[in-house]
Amino acid sequence: MDSALQSTVEMIPANSRKKISGGERVARTILFSDMRGFTSMSERLTPQEVVAVLNRCLSLQADQVTKHGGDIDKYVGDCVVALFAGEDMEFNAVRCAVEIHKTIEANNASNPAGEPLKLGIGIATGDVIMGSIGSPDRLEYTAVGAHMNLCSRLCSLAGPREILLSESTYQAVRSGIAAERLESVKVKGFSDPVPVYRMIIRPRRRSDEC
Repeated sequence: MDSALQSTVEMIPANSRKKISGGERVARTILFSDMRGFTSMSERLTPQEVVAVLNRCLSLQADQVTKHGGDIDKYVGDCVVALFAGEDMEFNAVRCAVEIHKTIEANNASNPAGEPLKLGIGIATGDVIMGSIGSPDRLEYTAVGAHMNLCSRLCSLAGPREILLSESTYQAVRSGIAAERLESVKVKGFSDPVPVYRMIIRPRRRSDEC
């Protein structure tokens, strides 16, 4: 097996191997991250180079998700979907997002001749439905629901090195971060426009928790 393909296979989330579940409603903080400029990058590079860049970017993010107590729900192309549970799930997701950006920047600095990686990240908190979803011959244990749609939308709106938060996530972490409110957006599954907050990422300092 090609080494790049082997790396991709090894990154298949453990969630996909969980036992079949009829479904349950649970509270989670959701993190979506997506590479910026991936389409144009994939047109410039060879297929082998595209896979290598994508695997490196996904691996760097997966390491941070695990480090901060999250689980990879799935990889969708160049997008990472991660879930955080527990009492500190909002703070853990935010810390993870900040460290992902710092890790990507460090990677770019250490590979000046390589393709620079840039990400946009969205984070939302709320109830999701977890279950085995798909056809009988291809089931995936994953999360669905309005808050998944919201997080995906936030991610799509986030520019390079940006982190956008939903109202619920912002209210849970507002004491420990700096953020600015943006224009509300309309999202499928929500009757009213949804508030959006953009985190202000400060330079790294030892005293920073995030």
